[in-house]
Amino acid sequence: MSQTSILLLLAILVVPGYCIILPQQPPSQTCPEESNGNCERGWKNFTRPSGEWCIKIFYEKSITQPAAEQRCQKYDATLSGFQNQMEAQYVLSTVTRRIYPETGSVWIGMARRSFCQTVGLTRDCTWATSFQWTDKSATGTDGFGWACNQPDNARNRTQHCGVLTVSYQESVDGFQTGLLDDVACEFDFIKMDRKERDIKAYICGKKPYQELLYTEKKTKNGSVPHAGIEPATFCLLDRRSATEPMRRVVVTQVVMQILILALCIASTLADCPAAWKAILNSQMEENTANGCEADWKFINRPSGGWCMKIFPSDAASFDDAEKACKAVDATLSGLQDKKEALFIQSSILAQVPESSGSLWTGLRRTKKCIGQKITATCTNLTSFEWTDGSSTGTDGFVFQAGQPDNKNLDQNCALFLASKTPSVIANKGTYYAASYEDTGCEVGEFSEAHLPRKILGHVCGKKASK
Repeated sequence: MSQTSILLLLAILVVPGYCIILPQQPPSQTCPEESNGNCERGWKNFTRPSGEWCIKIFYEKSITQPAAEQRCQKYDATLSGFQNQMEAQYVLSTVTRRIYPETGSVWIGMARRSFCQTVGLTRDCTWATSFQWTDKSATGTDGFGWACNQPDNARNRTQHCGVLTVSYQESVDGFQTGLLDDVACEFDFIKMDRKERDIKAYICGKKPYQELLYTEKKTKNGSVPHAGIEPATFCLLDRRSATEPMRRVVVTQVVMQILILALCIASTLADCPAAWKAILNSQMEENTANGCEADWKFINRPSGGWCMKIFPSDAASFDDAEKACKAVDATLSGLQDKKEALFIQSSILAQVPESSGSLWTGLRRTKKCIGQKITATCTNLTSFEWTDGSSTGTDGFVFQAGQPDNKNLDQNCALFLASKTPSVIANKGTYYAASYEDTGCEVGEFSEAHLPRKILGHVCGKKASK
């Protein structure tokens, strides 16, 4: 039996009751068609707190937000927001497969609130309050997955709409893939030399037709007017029987995405969709072609080729993390620039269940600044130095505001914060994602108030062999 067959058998045992259909293979006649709730064919069903919601992705390059909204209205729909990150990831993966190898942005249904239109990020206009969903279906802030330091309302305070960045890479022009950015509603990416971030698609959403029917005024005899449409045109499901399959599909989608990814890697990509196979192959080929192991990220630095890998761990000290890197013939890695910071953040968050936490990297206080707070000679650019023998310059010194302050005169190391949100609150303080704060070189266990900053892992690096 082949390796793929063994893994398939294991998959069926792990996920009982579900049909496993690998991409590029004809579906089995015994596998039921995936339930899509009450949405029309071609529209994707999501169950939200506000009710059932149907979305569809339309592809059109360089379209403006107002034009995209008009296109949606032709389908009795509107630009759709995100109820949560599962919806955002569905759009990300779907669009990336379609446009590969290109990258770009997707219009979604959100708008800057009126009281935040003339300011950037402030105490009142935060990542959670600056924008609101416009589809009248998405609720809350779980769908607000903003890129670092966004939404900043830059470019003369004209950034009143929002886009999702899509790419097979970790970031596009410094903006993290799969996260939101605020832009002007008629921003011309091509004209402003942002071709890689140009609009590639927009998302329309609407309530299912049957739900609309049932919310209409009933006739005198209690029946629902069908507006001239024959009942046979659509399927009126028993609400109990319809709800359970929908719940099952939502859970199954998450399980299946993880399962297919595992199958892709373990079976040497034999069963991956063509686009994702090309993406993963190209990434591994780039790594190995430049002297890194396949699962170590190759980075071309001014000092030469560098291989980086992020390891989940709970190392309580800088020395413990360094020892773990030495065990794989590496050392704690520094950061050459902000792009590496974004890669580290996205990599660790993809490996752990936590939504935020800290990592050890190769950064320590210089000898001349030990026991010193911020002074004319010990600044945020001179107090620390890289220890990996590869990182150069200060572009990677992405410290929190007011850091490194050496508060207790013993903060000779630094922790890098990774977060799915632009900032986290810990012990009543605000800490920003993808940035450093100086700390002691041994941190021990984090108290409950500081759990959003607990240790998630460490970053190892070594010179490429070519």
